[in-house]
Amino acid sequence: MRVQIQVYPKTPTDLVSSFPDFDGSDNFAANAQSRKADQMISIRIIILIILFSCLAGVGSAGNFLSVQDITMYLNEGNATFHLNYTLDTFTNIYVLVLGSGYIQPDLVSMFANFKDVKIKSVDHRSATILAVKAGKYNGSHYFFTSRPLEIADKIPQTKIGKFRVIYPNEFNQIFYNISCTPDVLCKATNQLL
Repeated sequence: MRVQIQVYPKTPTDLVSSFPDFDGSDNFAANAQSRKADQMISIRIIILIILFSCLAGVGSAGNFLSVQDITMYLNEGNATFHLNYTLDTFTNIYVLVLGSGYIQPDLVSMFANFKDVKIKSVDHRSATILAVKAGKYNGSHYFFTSRPLEIADKIPQTKIGKFRVIYPNEFNQIFYNISCTPDVLCKATNQLL
């Protein structure tokens, strides 16, 4: 039978030296707080790395945004587009928590063929985008030429299930399964007589 005997420190300095964070001064509490702060920073960095790697995966897949329908409102030479869409689960949570900044470039890229595009509003289900001077004025009418709708290099030839055009007199046309805005001729409402 073997018996192990543990020897306790014989002097107070031996006891102090047995604690790795205690250097003989009053820094014991400061060292413990510093170590805890370092652990929190490490955890935050790991979370950020996981978050950004997931975002990179979502962006490369290109299927995070699915446009359900678009309504195009005509007002003189301007066109206002209201989009209804669905987001994949991760992107939806990201937009709800951190805002719509992640999806705004893809929404604007759908209208890259228009010269002056401004985002009016964006949330996790819809967006309103203004294309300034999208129509060409010919003296009595504005002509809006057909332009492709695609999320740049991510979802080429995007098919929009339902595309509605609403004219200033509230007459509307509906187009189904299209990948371009339709050619539209709209009478100018503010003509000089």
